[in-house]
Amino acid sequence: MSQQEPQATLPAPYSVPMSYRNWLAHEANEPIRGRVEVRVIGDSHITGEIIEGLGPYQVLNGLSLPPGRPGSCVLVIRSTYCGEYQTDLSTTQSSAYHGSSLEDEVAALLSLELGIRLKAGAEMRHWFRDWDGPGQPTELGADPPLSQGYMGRAVLPFPKRVNGVPLAGVHRLQGLVRIEPRGATALVRSARSFQDAVWIADSQPELAWLLLISAVETAASFAVTDEGDPVQYLTDGYGPFMEKLSAIASAEAVNLVAEHLAPISRAAYRFRTFLLDRLPPPPTPRPQFRQVQWEAGHLQRCLRTIYTHRSNMLHKAQAFPMPMCIAPSVTDTAPWECPGTSGGQGGAWLDEDLPMHLHVFVYWVRAALLAWWDELLTTS
Repeated sequence: MSQQEPQATLPAPYSVPMSYRNWLAHEANEPIRGRVEVRVIGDSHITGEIIEGLGPYQVLNGLSLPPGRPGSCVLVIRSTYCGEYQTDLSTTQSSAYHGSSLEDEVAALLSLELGIRLKAGAEMRHWFRDWDGPGQPTELGADPPLSQGYMGRAVLPFPKRVNGVPLAGVHRLQGLVRIEPRGATALVRSARSFQDAVWIADSQPELAWLLLISAVETAASFAVTDEGDPVQYLTDGYGPFMEKLSAIASAEAVNLVAEHLAPISRAAYRFRTFLLDRLPPPPTPRPQFRQVQWEAGHLQRCLRTIYTHRSNMLHKAQAFPMPMCIAPSVTDTAPWECPGTSGGQGGAWLDEDLPMHLHVFVYWVRAALLAWWDELLTTS
Protein backbone atom coordinates (compact mmCIF):
# COMPACT_ATOMS: atom_id res chain seq x y z
CA MET A 1 0.00 0.00 0.00
CA SER A 2 1.59 3.26 -1.09
CA GLN A 3 1.95 6.14 1.36
CA GLN A 4 1.67 9.85 0.59
CA GLU A 5 2.76 12.90 2.50
CA PRO A 6 0.52 13.86 5.47
CA GLN A 7 -1.98 16.57 4.49
CA ALA A 8 -3.49 17.89 7.74
CA THR A 9 -2.79 18.66 11.38
CA LEU A 10 -4.49 16.08 13.60
CA PRO A 11 -6.27 16.79 16.88
CA ALA A 12 -4.11 16.12 19.93
CA PRO A 13 -4.28 12.57 21.33
CA TYR A 14 -6.94 12.15 24.03
CA SER A 15 -8.81 15.28 22.87
CA VAL A 16 -11.21 13.36 20.58
CA PRO A 17 -12.37 9.73 20.34
CA MET A 18 -9.66 7.32 19.21
CA SER A 19 -11.66 6.05 16.24
CA TYR A 20 -12.33 9.62 15.11
CA ARG A 21 -8.68 10.73 15.29
CA ASN A 22 -7.48 7.56 13.58
CA TRP A 23 -9.99 8.11 10.76
CA LEU A 24 -8.71 11.68 10.31
CA ALA A 25 -5.14 10.33 10.22
CA HIS A 26 -6.17 7.86 7.53
CA GLU A 27 -7.73 10.66 5.45
CA ALA A 28 -4.56 12.73 5.93
CA ASN A 29 -2.49 9.84 4.48
CA GLU A 30 -0.53 9.36 7.70
CA PRO A 31 1.71 6.24 7.65
CA ILE A 32 0.22 2.94 8.72
CA ARG A 33 1.55 1.77 12.10
CA GLY A 34 -0.53 -1.33 12.69
CA ARG A 35 -3.60 -3.38 11.81
CA VAL A 36 -5.80 -5.63 13.96
CA GLU A 37 -8.96 -7.70 13.80
CA VAL A 38 -11.18 -7.73 16.87
CA ARG A 39 -14.18 -9.95 17.56
CA VAL A 40 -17.54 -8.27 18.20
CA ILE A 41 -19.87 -10.20 20.48
CA GLY A 42 -23.66 -10.03 20.30
CA ASP A 43 -26.92 -11.95 20.11
CA SER A 44 -28.35 -10.92 16.73
CA HIS A 45 -28.28 -12.54 13.32
CA ILE A 46 -26.45 -9.94 11.21
CA THR A 47 -26.31 -10.03 7.41
CA GLY A 48 -23.82 -8.39 5.08
CA GLU A 49 -20.49 -6.62 5.60
CA ILE A 50 -19.08 -3.09 5.30
CA ILE A 51 -15.90 -3.19 3.23
CA GLU A 52 -15.79 0.41 2.03
CA GLY A 53 -16.89 3.80 3.29
CA LEU A 54 -15.56 3.61 6.86
CA GLY A 55 -12.07 4.96 6.26
CA PRO A 56 -9.55 2.76 8.10
CA TYR A 57 -12.24 0.32 9.30
CA GLN A 58 -13.98 -2.68 7.82
CA VAL A 59 -16.87 -4.52 9.46
CA LEU A 60 -16.79 -8.20 8.52
CA ASN A 61 -19.45 -10.78 9.21
CA GLY A 62 -18.60 -13.23 11.99
CA LEU A 63 -20.72 -15.94 10.33
CA SER A 64 -21.64 -17.37 13.75
CA LEU A 65 -23.67 -20.58 13.74
CA PRO A 66 -26.41 -20.92 14.62
CA PRO A 67 -27.12 -17.29 13.59
CA GLY A 68 -27.71 -14.95 16.52
CA ARG A 69 -26.50 -17.36 19.19
CA PRO A 70 -26.14 -15.23 22.38
CA GLY A 71 -22.52 -14.43 23.18
CA SER A 72 -21.17 -15.46 19.78
CA CYS A 73 -18.83 -13.57 17.47
CA VAL A 74 -21.35 -11.86 15.18
CA LEU A 75 -18.93 -9.36 13.59
CA VAL A 76 -15.21 -8.71 13.16
CA ILE A 77 -13.84 -5.15 13.07
CA ARG A 78 -10.63 -4.76 11.08
CA SER A 79 -8.85 -1.55 12.07
CA THR A 80 -5.86 0.02 10.33
CA TYR A 81 -3.96 2.30 12.70
CA CYS A 82 -2.51 5.42 11.09
CA GLY A 83 -0.17 8.14 12.30
CA GLU A 84 1.79 8.59 15.51
CA TYR A 85 0.01 8.35 18.85
CA GLN A 86 2.46 9.44 21.52
CA THR A 87 1.53 9.39 25.17
CA ASP A 88 1.90 12.68 27.06
CA LEU A 89 1.95 12.15 30.82
CA SER A 90 2.73 15.75 31.74
CA THR A 91 -0.92 16.62 32.42
CA THR A 92 -4.32 15.00 32.95
CA GLN A 93 -6.14 14.43 29.65
CA SER A 94 -9.47 12.64 29.79
CA SER A 95 -11.98 14.77 27.91
CA ALA A 96 -12.67 11.97 25.40
CA TYR A 97 -12.14 9.04 27.80
CA HIS A 98 -14.98 6.50 28.09
CA GLY A 99 -13.33 3.37 29.46
CA SER A 100 -12.91 1.11 26.44
CA SER A 101 -11.08 0.60 23.15
CA LEU A 102 -11.08 2.13 19.67
CA GLU A 103 -12.91 -0.92 18.32
CA ASP A 104 -15.51 -0.65 21.06
CA GLU A 105 -16.22 2.92 19.92
CA VAL A 106 -17.09 1.53 16.49
CA ALA A 107 -19.11 -1.29 18.06
CA ALA A 108 -20.99 1.18 20.26
CA LEU A 109 -21.94 3.38 17.31
CA LEU A 110 -23.11 0.28 15.43
CA SER A 111 -25.07 -0.85 18.50
CA LEU A 112 -26.86 2.50 18.61
CA GLU A 113 -27.50 2.75 14.88
CA LEU A 114 -28.72 -0.85 14.50
CA GLY A 115 -30.51 -1.07 17.87
CA ILE A 116 -28.87 -4.33 18.93
CA ARG A 117 -26.39 -5.60 21.52
CA LEU A 118 -22.78 -5.38 20.33
CA LYS A 119 -19.51 -5.24 22.26
CA ALA A 120 -15.89 -5.53 21.17
CA GLY A 121 -14.14 -8.61 22.46
CA ALA A 122 -10.68 -10.15 22.06
CA GLU A 123 -8.17 -9.31 19.36
CA MET A 124 -7.95 -12.27 16.97
CA ARG A 125 -5.37 -11.17 14.34
CA HIS A 126 -2.51 -8.66 14.26
CA TRP A 127 -0.39 -7.29 11.44
CA PHE A 128 3.10 -6.23 12.54
CA ARG A 129 4.28 -5.55 8.95
CA ASP A 130 3.38 -6.64 5.42
CA TRP A 131 0.02 -4.85 5.59
CA ASP A 132 -1.42 -6.80 2.66
CA GLY A 133 -0.29 -10.18 4.02
CA PRO A 134 -2.27 -12.68 6.13
CA GLY A 135 -1.28 -11.25 9.53
CA GLN A 136 -0.62 -13.21 12.71
CA PRO A 137 -3.43 -15.02 14.58
CA THR A 138 -3.59 -13.77 18.18
CA GLU A 139 -5.71 -14.14 21.29
CA LEU A 140 -5.37 -10.89 23.25
CA GLY A 141 -7.99 -9.82 25.75
CA ALA A 142 -11.28 -11.52 26.48
CA ASP A 143 -14.84 -11.54 25.18
CA PRO A 144 -17.38 -9.80 27.44
CA PRO A 145 -20.00 -12.14 28.96
CA LEU A 146 -23.60 -11.59 27.86
CA SER A 147 -26.24 -12.43 30.46
CA GLN A 148 -29.67 -13.59 29.38
CA GLY A 149 -33.07 -12.99 30.94
CA TYR A 150 -34.20 -15.07 33.93
CA MET A 151 -35.83 -18.32 32.73
CA GLY A 152 -35.79 -17.06 29.16
CA ARG A 153 -37.82 -13.90 29.92
CA ALA A 154 -35.93 -10.81 28.83
CA VAL A 155 -36.20 -7.51 30.69
CA LEU A 156 -35.31 -5.92 27.35
CA PRO A 157 -37.24 -7.91 24.72
CA PHE A 158 -35.73 -6.85 21.40
CA PRO A 159 -38.09 -7.58 18.49
CA LYS A 160 -37.12 -10.60 16.42
CA ARG A 161 -36.06 -9.81 12.88
CA VAL A 162 -36.81 -12.84 10.76
CA ASN A 163 -34.37 -11.99 7.98
CA GLY A 164 -31.62 -10.72 10.28
CA VAL A 165 -30.17 -7.26 10.85
CA PRO A 166 -28.67 -5.93 7.60
CA LEU A 167 -25.44 -3.93 7.74
CA ALA A 168 -26.55 -2.41 4.44
CA GLY A 169 -28.81 -0.13 6.48
CA VAL A 170 -25.88 1.55 8.25
CA HIS A 171 -25.45 5.09 6.94
CA ARG A 172 -24.80 7.42 9.89
CA LEU A 173 -21.48 5.87 10.87
CA GLN A 174 -19.97 6.74 7.49
CA GLY A 175 -20.30 10.42 8.36
CA LEU A 176 -18.52 10.32 11.73
CA VAL A 177 -15.53 12.42 10.63
CA ARG A 178 -17.84 15.06 9.14
CA ILE A 179 -18.99 15.93 12.68
CA GLU A 180 -17.02 18.62 14.49
CA PRO A 181 -14.75 17.30 17.28
CA ARG A 182 -16.85 18.27 20.32
CA GLY A 183 -19.96 16.76 18.78
CA ALA A 184 -18.16 13.56 17.81
CA THR A 185 -16.81 13.21 21.36
CA ALA A 186 -20.27 13.65 22.89
CA LEU A 187 -21.75 11.20 20.38
CA VAL A 188 -19.22 8.45 21.08
CA ARG A 189 -19.52 8.81 24.85
CA SER A 190 -23.31 8.77 24.64
CA ALA A 191 -23.24 5.72 22.36
CA ARG A 192 -20.94 3.93 24.80
CA SER A 193 -23.44 4.48 27.63
CA PHE A 194 -26.28 3.23 25.42
CA GLN A 195 -24.20 0.20 24.42
CA ASP A 196 -23.46 -0.71 28.04
CA ALA A 197 -27.09 -0.17 29.06
CA VAL A 198 -28.59 -2.61 26.57
CA TRP A 199 -25.74 -5.08 27.19
CA ILE A 200 -26.51 -5.45 30.91
CA ALA A 201 -30.27 -4.81 30.77
CA ASP A 202 -31.26 -8.41 31.47
CA SER A 203 -28.81 -8.94 34.33
CA GLN A 204 -28.59 -5.47 35.95
CA PRO A 205 -31.63 -3.46 34.83
CA GLU A 206 -31.23 -0.89 37.63
CA LEU A 207 -27.82 0.09 36.26
CA ALA A 208 -29.19 0.00 32.71
CA TRP A 209 -31.67 2.74 33.68
CA LEU A 210 -28.81 4.88 34.98
CA LEU A 211 -26.67 4.33 31.90
CA LEU A 212 -29.53 5.29 29.58
CA ILE A 213 -30.09 8.48 31.54
CA SER A 214 -26.35 9.15 31.37
CA ALA A 215 -26.45 8.68 27.59
CA VAL A 216 -29.21 11.31 27.36
CA GLU A 217 -27.49 13.73 29.74
CA THR A 218 -24.25 13.47 27.76
CA ALA A 219 -26.05 14.33 24.55
CA ALA A 220 -28.24 16.97 26.18
CA SER A 221 -25.28 18.83 27.68
CA PHE A 222 -24.08 19.37 24.10
CA ALA A 223 -27.40 19.81 22.31
CA VAL A 224 -29.57 21.81 24.74
CA THR A 225 -28.74 25.46 25.42
CA ASP A 226 -28.96 26.84 28.95
CA GLU A 227 -30.19 30.32 28.13
CA GLY A 228 -33.27 30.19 30.31
CA ASP A 229 -34.76 31.33 33.58
CA PRO A 230 -33.57 29.35 36.64
CA VAL A 231 -37.00 29.92 38.22
CA GLN A 232 -38.61 28.25 35.21
CA TYR A 233 -36.15 25.35 35.39
CA LEU A 234 -37.12 24.76 39.01
CA THR A 235 -40.84 25.19 38.32
CA ASP A 236 -40.75 22.67 35.47
CA GLY A 237 -38.97 20.08 37.58
CA TYR A 238 -40.35 20.75 41.06
CA GLY A 239 -43.75 22.33 40.52
CA PRO A 240 -45.38 21.52 43.90
CA PHE A 241 -42.28 22.70 45.79
CA MET A 242 -42.25 25.99 43.88
CA GLU A 243 -45.94 26.55 44.56
CA LYS A 244 -45.34 26.24 48.31
CA LEU A 245 -42.18 28.34 48.18
CA SER A 246 -43.87 31.13 46.21
CA ALA A 247 -46.71 31.20 48.72
CA ILE A 248 -44.46 31.85 51.72
CA ALA A 249 -41.43 33.67 50.27
CA SER A 250 -40.76 36.89 48.39
CA ALA A 251 -39.88 36.94 44.71
CA GLU A 252 -36.32 37.83 45.68
CA ALA A 253 -36.07 34.75 47.91
CA VAL A 254 -37.54 32.53 45.18
CA ASN A 255 -34.96 33.82 42.70
CA LEU A 256 -32.17 33.24 45.21
CA VAL A 257 -33.24 29.61 45.76
CA ALA A 258 -33.60 29.06 42.02
CA GLU A 259 -30.11 30.42 41.33
CA HIS A 260 -28.63 28.25 44.07
CA LEU A 261 -30.30 25.09 42.73
CA ALA A 262 -29.71 25.96 39.06
CA PRO A 263 -26.98 23.31 38.45
CA ILE A 264 -29.39 20.58 39.59
CA SER A 265 -32.55 21.91 37.96
CA ARG A 266 -30.71 22.75 34.74
CA ALA A 267 -29.47 19.16 34.34
CA ALA A 268 -33.00 17.82 34.78
CA TYR A 269 -34.33 20.45 32.36
CA ARG A 270 -31.79 19.44 29.71
CA PHE A 271 -32.69 15.77 30.15
CA ARG A 272 -36.41 16.38 29.68
CA THR A 273 -35.99 18.90 26.86
CA PHE A 274 -33.65 16.67 24.85
CA LEU A 275 -36.11 13.76 24.90
CA LEU A 276 -39.31 15.76 24.44
CA ASP A 277 -37.87 17.75 21.54
CA ARG A 278 -37.05 14.46 19.79
CA LEU A 279 -40.17 12.51 20.71
CA PRO A 280 -40.69 9.61 18.28
CA PRO A 281 -44.07 8.07 17.37
CA PRO A 282 -45.44 5.52 19.87
CA PRO A 283 -43.63 2.17 19.81
CA THR A 284 -45.13 -0.53 17.64
CA PRO A 285 -46.68 -3.00 17.96
CA ARG A 286 -48.62 -1.79 21.01
CA PRO A 287 -50.23 -4.02 23.64
CA GLN A 288 -53.96 -4.05 24.24
CA PHE A 289 -53.40 -3.30 27.94
CA ARG A 290 -51.01 -1.06 29.89
CA GLN A 291 -50.05 1.39 27.15
CA VAL A 292 -48.04 4.52 28.01
CA GLN A 293 -50.07 7.62 27.19
CA TRP A 294 -47.95 8.94 24.31
CA GLU A 295 -48.65 12.63 24.84
CA ALA A 296 -46.11 15.33 25.70
CA GLY A 297 -47.73 16.47 28.97
CA HIS A 298 -47.97 12.96 30.36
CA LEU A 299 -44.51 12.01 29.11
CA GLN A 300 -43.01 15.06 30.80
CA ARG A 301 -44.43 13.81 34.10
CA CYS A 302 -42.99 10.38 33.32
CA LEU A 303 -39.54 11.90 32.81
CA ARG A 304 -39.75 13.77 36.12
CA THR A 305 -40.51 10.49 37.89
CA ILE A 306 -37.69 8.67 36.10
CA TYR A 307 -35.24 11.44 37.01
CA THR A 308 -36.35 11.27 40.64
CA HIS A 309 -35.66 7.52 40.65
CA ARG A 310 -32.26 8.27 39.14
CA SER A 311 -31.44 10.75 41.92
CA ASN A 312 -32.67 8.36 44.61
CA MET A 313 -30.43 5.60 43.30
CA LEU A 314 -27.37 7.84 43.04
CA HIS A 315 -27.75 9.70 46.31
CA LYS A 316 -29.73 7.32 48.56
CA ALA A 317 -28.78 3.88 47.18
CA GLN A 318 -32.52 3.39 46.61
CA ALA A 319 -32.79 1.24 43.48
CA PHE A 320 -35.23 1.81 40.65
CA PRO A 321 -38.61 0.28 41.54
CA MET A 322 -38.65 -3.47 41.12
CA PRO A 323 -41.65 -3.48 38.69
CA MET A 324 -39.63 -1.28 36.28
CA CYS A 325 -36.74 -3.78 36.37
CA ILE A 326 -38.47 -7.05 35.53
CA ALA A 327 -39.61 -8.65 32.29
CA PRO A 328 -42.84 -7.04 31.08
CA SER A 329 -46.03 -9.06 30.99
CA VAL A 330 -47.29 -10.12 27.58
CA THR A 331 -51.03 -10.64 27.15
CA ASP A 332 -51.33 -10.37 23.39
CA THR A 333 -48.83 -9.69 20.60
CA ALA A 334 -46.74 -7.09 22.42
CA PRO A 335 -45.23 -6.61 25.91
CA TRP A 336 -46.87 -4.20 28.32
CA GLU A 337 -45.44 -0.70 28.13
CA CYS A 338 -45.85 0.14 31.82
CA PRO A 339 -46.30 -1.92 34.99
CA GLY A 340 -49.27 -1.50 37.32
CA THR A 341 -49.46 -0.87 41.06
CA SER A 342 -47.48 -3.66 42.71
CA GLY A 343 -44.97 -4.50 45.39
CA GLY A 344 -42.08 -6.80 46.16
CA GLN A 345 -38.53 -6.97 47.49
CA GLY A 346 -39.43 -4.71 50.41
CA GLY A 347 -41.25 -1.97 48.49
CA ALA A 348 -44.67 -1.03 47.12
CA TRP A 349 -45.44 1.42 44.32
CA LEU A 350 -48.48 3.07 42.78
CA ASP A 351 -49.11 3.54 39.06
CA GLU A 352 -47.70 7.07 39.10
CA ASP A 353 -44.40 5.73 40.47
CA LEU A 354 -44.01 3.33 37.52
CA PRO A 355 -44.08 5.40 34.32
CA MET A 356 -42.81 2.78 31.85
CA HIS A 357 -40.93 -0.46 31.38
CA LEU A 358 -37.26 -0.41 30.44
CA HIS A 359 -37.80 -1.47 26.81
CA VAL A 360 -40.04 1.57 26.18
CA PHE A 361 -37.40 3.93 27.57
CA VAL A 362 -34.73 2.23 25.43
CA TYR A 363 -36.92 2.79 22.37
CA TRP A 364 -37.38 6.50 23.19
CA VAL A 365 -33.74 7.13 24.11
CA ARG A 366 -32.41 5.42 20.98
CA ALA A 367 -34.82 7.32 18.71
CA ALA A 368 -33.82 10.64 20.31
CA LEU A 369 -30.09 9.87 20.06
CA LEU A 370 -30.45 8.89 16.40
CA ALA A 371 -32.34 12.13 15.70
CA TRP A 372 -29.53 14.07 17.40
CA TRP A 373 -26.92 12.13 15.39
CA ASP A 374 -28.75 13.19 12.22
CA GLU A 375 -28.68 16.80 13.46
CA LEU A 376 -24.92 16.57 13.99
CA LEU A 377 -24.46 15.31 10.45
CA THR A 378 -26.73 17.99 9.01
CA THR A 379 -24.93 20.85 10.76
CA SER A 380 -21.41 19.49 10.22
